[in-house]
Amino acid sequence: DIILLDENDIYKGDKSFSLQAHDCMPVQELILCILHKNSYDAILTLANRITGSHEQFVEHMNLKAQELGCKDTLFQNAYGLYHQNHYSCAKDLTIIAAYLLKLGGEDFIRLSQVKEMTLSDQLQQWMISDQVLLKQYQF
Repeated sequence: DIILLDENDIYKGDKSFSLQAHDCMPVQELILCILHKNSYDAILTLANRITGSHEQFVEHMNLKAQELGCKDTLFQNAYGLYHQNHYSCAKDLTIIAAYLLKLGGEDFIRLSQVKEMTLSDQLQQWMISDQVLLKQYQF
């Protein structure tokens, strides 16, 4: 699917990698932007499309964490930025990672191994992964 970004998809704080309202992005490229650039805009875009709003997506994240058995996790945002009430532990993050791998392990690993790519022609941006661990280790 291709998604047209709107003003609600654009993160208003500081960011190093940005998308623009009215950009058209394939979902796979949005996922790559999240995996490799921690793009807040891409996170907001997918959150808004999946549940209707960032706030509803965070509620969904917390419900899913509880459903998976996470006992020491409370999300306050989808992008992992500091918030005094946002917390998790290694055990819960392992539970969540195992669930993600079970859902789409091969696709997740394939996408996480992309080291560089050109984003959609409309954006004309070159993206190089800055995820050091993804560059160093083979999955």
